[in-house]
Amino acid sequence: MTVALVRFTPGARTNWHSHAVGQTLHATEGVGLVGTRDGSVLRVHAGETVLCPPGEQHWHGAAEDTFMSHLASPAKHVLTVTPSLPAARPTLCPRGIKRHDWSEATSDHDRWEYP
Repeated sequence: MTVALVRFTPGARTNWHSHAVGQTLHATEGVGLVGTRDGSVLRVHAGETVLCPPGEQHWHGAAEDTFMSHLASPAKHVLTVTPSLPAARPTLCPRGIKRHDWSEATSDHDRWEYP
């Protein structure tokens, strides 16, 4: 199983991308954002997990004013989350190609238009 610890500086984010088998993101520090093509942007706090379905175009990164770290893994490997974390239940990215399919860069509009 491959798991990567990814760290973002305030406001940093990935380009749009998708994963053939989906992706599991587990926030370990700070506040993150996960956006999807339908315009949804989820705020993710330390201890929360997001599951992005196979083929779902998405981006992820840190909120504008905080550092953020997360564990990233192919969704075929579900991460075991310590039960003592109260918010440790998965959130699904709204529905959904190669293992890792990168697309264009996100814009400030993509990043900051969230509830």
